[in-house]
Amino acid sequence: ASEHAVGVPFAGNGFYTASKHAVLALGDVLRRELPPGFGVSVMIPGLTATGLWRSGSRRPEEFGGPLADSEMAQRVIAAGMDPMVVAERALDGVGAQRFLIATHPHVRAYTDQRTSEMTAAFDVLGNAGGDESFDVSAIIASIRSERRSP
Repeated sequence: ASEHAVGVPFAGNGFYTASKHAVLALGDVLRRELPPGFGVSVMIPGLTATGLWRSGSRRPEEFGGPLADSEMAQRVIAAGMDPMVVAERALDGVGAQRFLIATHPHVRAYTDQRTSEMTAAFDVLGNAGGDESFDVSAIIASIRSERRSP
């Protein structure tokens, strides 16, 4: 996915961020749908020192032609984490069967902020209770259970 899947805002790149949220959501559903013995991990790396930021320099003519390498691309690439470190963290995470595999510690501040905002949104409701009838996961589980019963 990307660090953008867990709350790092990427201003000016809303569609990119939305696609990363979609990868996280898909992984979350797959880990519940796949049969036992299958694992799902979602990697949420931050900036990595790869040539991704230079991809515009290989843009085909039919899409406007190549873009010149910018100073920004050079600086961003230079600031990224070594890809070998990212790969090692990925392999360690998969080996440990972790669902989320983080690589960049600074992202924690964004996830903490997002969690705090989500908790506050529910805290407004108080301890109202009685709304279990709206729990779609419980409703679907009940329906599936009824279908399996003789």
